[in-house]
Amino acid sequence: MPTFLEPFYPAFAGILIGVATMGAKKVFEKINARKYAPMLGKVYDVVDPLLDQYYTGWSGSTIDTVLELAFYSVGDGHLSTEEAQRAVQMAKEKFLPDVAKSKRLDPNTPEGRKSLEIAEMVLKMEDGVDRNKLIDLAKASIPLAPVHSFLGLS
Repeated sequence: MPTFLEPFYPAFAGILIGVATMGAKKVFEKINARKYAPMLGKVYDVVDPLLDQYYTGWSGSTIDTVLELAFYSVGDGHLSTEEAQRAVQMAKEKFLPDVAKSKRLDPNTPEGRKSLEIAEMVLKMEDGVDRNKLIDLAKASIPLAPVHSFLGLS
């Protein structure tokens, strides 16, 4: 025997699917945030002094490249292209210009030397060096810490 709620079943199903989809997206965002958060701190230590000095003069794609080079060079070259792109997106969303202004480039620290390496790579890119060659250089550079230690893998 039909109830007065039967006409609303399709709408309820649509709402449940929508809520489930949004919930799944939030879960995946949290997983990515936990996965890249430890590395993100080191990346910010490297790029914040650069972004503070050059942010207004760089295009969005240059900033993306700077962040991508930083993720590759901070880690140990085990990030896939997709992982690096997700990490870059997360870094851009969480970037705080006021915090970047408080950081100064210290060439005597490992982070400062990485900053200078990346600044050199950006200059090479502006001089016409292929972006993929720079990514290969970043992947081959000496890491600040292995990605596996950031990601909690053995």
